[in-house]
Amino acid sequence: MREEIVEAAVEQFHTYGFNGAGVKDITDSAGVPKGSFCNHFESKEALAVVALERYGVSRRLGGLADADVDPLLRLRRHFEFLRDENTGRGR
Repeated sequence: MREEIVEAAVEQFHTYGFNGAGVKDITDSAGVPKGSFCNHFESKEALAVVALERYGVSRRLGGLADADVDPLLRLRRHFEFLRDENTGRGR
């Protein structure tokens, strides 16, 4: 259930923002009982931290901080990843 909640939170926060996405909206989207939220997260803020980390991984943000790679190359790779991801959606 935790995974379903996190995935739904990423989607809800991205669509409606932190303030616009309520816990009930997130649990409804995840298809889990609202009470299960408290079993996995202390607060909506704690869930947001996990959701932001997940989002950062999906956007490959860690690569932007890799000091072993030239800064311009980091940026080029990041924007190429975003380009390729977006051009793949049009298919």
